[in-house]
Amino acid sequence: MPRLVFLSLFLALPGLVGAQTTHVASPDGRSISAAIQQAEPGDRVVVRDGVYREPTIVVDKRIELVGERGAVLDGEDQRVILRIDADSVDVRGLTFRNTGITFVEDRAALHAEDVGG
Repeated sequence: MPRLVFLSLFLALPGLVGAQTTHVASPDGRSISAAIQQAEPGDRVVVRDGVYREPTIVVDKRIELVGERGAVLDGEDQRVILRIDADSVDVRGLTFRNTGITFVEDRAALHAEDVGG
C-alpha cells in the first residue's frame, strides 16, 4: 500500500512544479505593464476587452500575453506600443493601432530586437 501512495504523489508533482499563474489587465483595473511586472517567467497575462493607452509596454521575461476579443493597444500616434526584450514570448489576440509616423525613429506596433524563438 505505501508504494501506491508514493506513486500517486510522484505523478501529481509535475503539475504542481510548473504551475502557470494568470495575471489579468483590465481597462478599469491593473495596467498591462503592472500585470507583466508581477508575472514570473512562464506565466500568462490576460488582457481583457477594452482600449489601453499606456507608455510603451516592455516584456522582459518569457510570458504569454493573450488578448481577449476586443483588446486594443493604442499608441496614440506617439510611440512603439509593445517592446519585446526576452526570448520565447508568446503574443496573441491583441489589436494594435495608432503607432504614428516619424522619420526620426523606427516606430512599430510590436518591436523585438536581438531575441530568439
